Amino acid sequence: MNPNAWVVDAALWSAVVALTAMALWLSRPVPRAWDPARMFAVCRSILNGQPVEDALNHPRARVGVACTDTALLHWHHSSGPDDGVARAVGRHAATLLWWGAPSVTLPSSKRMPGWETVELGTTAGPKLEATLEALLADKARRFVVLVSQEPAAFFAFFADVPGLRDRTRAVVLAGAELGPDTSWIETTFRHEKLDLEMDHALPYLTLRAGSEVQLRTPAPEPTGRDSIEVIDLGEQRPNVSDEATGAALLLVLAALG
Repeated sequence: MNPNAWVVDAALWSAVVALTAMALWLSRPVPRAWDPARMFAVCRSILNGQPVEDALNHPRARVGVACTDTALLHWHHSSGPDDGVARAVGRHAATLLWWGAPSVTLPSSKRMPGWETVELGTTAGPKLEATLEALLADKARRFVVLVSQEPAAFFAFFADVPGLRDRTRAVVLAGAELGPDTSWIETTFRHEKLDLEMDHALPYLTLRAGSEVQLRTPAPEPTGRDSIEVIDLGEQRPNVSDEATGAALLLVLAALG
């Protein structure tokens, strides 16, 4: 064999190994530099007229430079779209899927362009399958799932639909009671049951209903492929329509996008 051929083969294999190593490095999970729970608190304070000095967790840094305190207040209280904040929020849009009746007052559609809302109900069946099939047919569509009722039924369903999990940015438990039977947490809310195609952890945000039982991030997998990250946003006040809560949640979801 021509000695030069060995040199070419060695160079090609070296390039393949280097590119593979680079791809693995670039696809590795990267720790988040900011705290979604802290950002939620910062946003809610700002929207209630209480400015907070926190550059790292401010929506101006996470969602867009247009999200100043003044612009956020105008966006929150105005009945029409805000040129800066609405556009910034819209750039991170996803389809909001409600499992159960909506339990958080989100901003009007004018102030959250692109964030389509779809109610799934709480029962798996032909109707739900048809709805999901139509939604998943759009390959560019990404989702945020909000769970307000029947979390055990939701997670059993979610575990069976990997195509939806892989395109979901976040799951929000918005006032969903976890009990009284919480055995499903041990059997279903596990990394391997809710695994993802890509090596990353899906954020599960909890607006607690006040129950003593709380979702927690499961113990790490021996493989290192953890698919669940629980982020506690605090307690959702029952029977209170807190519009600042919904707006702050939307800003956090935009930042997670």
